[in-house]
Amino acid sequence: MNGRGAGEITSTPNPLLNNWERNIEKEVIRLATKGYFKGLNSLLCRLKKLNVLTKMNYLAAFLSGWIILGLIFYNVYATCARYIFNSPPPGSTEISTYLIPVLAFLALAYTLEVRRHIIVDTFITRLKMRNQFILNAATTILIAIFGAILAWKGVELNIEKFYERSSSELMLPLFIFYIFVPIGGLLLFLQSIRNIKTYVLSLKRKNFDKDNNKLM
Repeated sequence: MNGRGAGEITSTPNPLLNNWERNIEKEVIRLATKGYFKGLNSLLCRLKKLNVLTKMNYLAAFLSGWIILGLIFYNVYATCARYIFNSPPPGSTEISTYLIPVLAFLALAYTLEVRRHIIVDTFITRLKMRNQFILNAATTILIAIFGAILAWKGVELNIEKFYERSSSELMLPLFIFYIFVPIGGLLLFLQSIRNIKTYVLSLKRKNFDKDNNKLM
């Protein structure tokens, strides 16, 4: 959004992205929502030009998008099977219950990198540019701590639930869903550290871009 009214909820472009990364962001969104196989090769070619962390973030978001697409078709099928043919597939509710958190954890780092989170800027816009960057760095430190705890507790959860299976007829191993908790937490932690480094360097150089005066 271009408006900046008080209390406005906005989705901000990432000032840290270069042109290549912005193009990849558009490609990921297009692939995840429309499922164009033809664009996959183009996406992979562009990913070769990025660093490892950015590649992992975008691929995780791409996987998350396909999970959403798969859930849509599966839930339509399960609903028709239940209410039209009176023959619901086993574990349909359980599969959706386990996969929804998976797609959320996979998209955490990507959302932080491209800054597509929602912000309320009533107070933020009243601060000086330098103070906004300081606040950016401080909040990102909190996000890094959250990501580290998420990764740590996620590993503990996987160890605890490694041999457990779901209670439905499918008897699905739970670790195949829980494994995405530490993965999402680790990616979120690493992306937070990278953002903190960028903010600190900007503060040292006093390089504040007024066109990107938006915070997390």
